Amino acid sequence: MLENQSDRTAMHKLILSPGDNDVDIREYTRDSLEALEGRLGHKLDWYAVIHRNTDHHHAHVVIARKVPGYEREVERSEANESEHE
Repeated sequence: MLENQSDRTAMHKLILSPGDNDVDIREYTRDSLEALEGRLGHKLDWYAVIHRNTDHHHAHVVIARKVPGYEREVERSEANESEHE
């Protein structure tokens, strides 16, 4: 995350909870993020903190990274402006 901090990196936060405290929350989190990577078609930089101090065990996940090959509208408009200067 630190490597990408000045590179217009998107930061996403999510909370994962299987709804069953008998489920291994670490494995559930890893499996969920691997499934997301599969759907997106690229690896993600993510970190998670597990909380077992509530009635429902859960993981707070932070994902940070530019999506390979993806340009945001702002980047495109800046590129267009610089070409016309």
